[in-house]
Amino acid sequence: MDHNVNKDSLFHNKGGIALPLQDFIVAKGRTNNAQADNVWAFADDKRVILIGMEILSSPFAPPNGFTSKQVGERKVDVKSKNGKGLLFYKDGTTLIWVGGIATEKELLDLADSLPDPKTPSFPGLN
Repeated sequence: MDHNVNKDSLFHNKGGIALPLQDFIVAKGRTNNAQADNVWAFADDKRVILIGMEILSSPFAPPNGFTSKQVGERKVDVKSKNGKGLLFYKDGTTLIWVGGIATEKELLDLADSLPDPKTPSFPGLN
């Protein structure tokens, strides 16, 4: 999948996280009922990576086909195939999800690098 990306509008600073892109654009938004931005999209001319968070109002279980893995201090549920993947993990009452055109290892490394969701600069460290 190709995206038209204006080279003059690219970011290089990854905010301290293991984002598997070198030069990229960023978009942010919010899902229904969110009080602040809670979805971030990072893209270059070949790939898109999404990071999102939601406050859980009821129990959450990942859909069938996900595998549980330990990544640092986090237990994540991940599913990956053909260079595309999605993972979920809970941090207290917050559900974090990371997905996109990336290998399982890239998604796991990215999830491991994310700060606490209460960090004002989330998903970045700085």
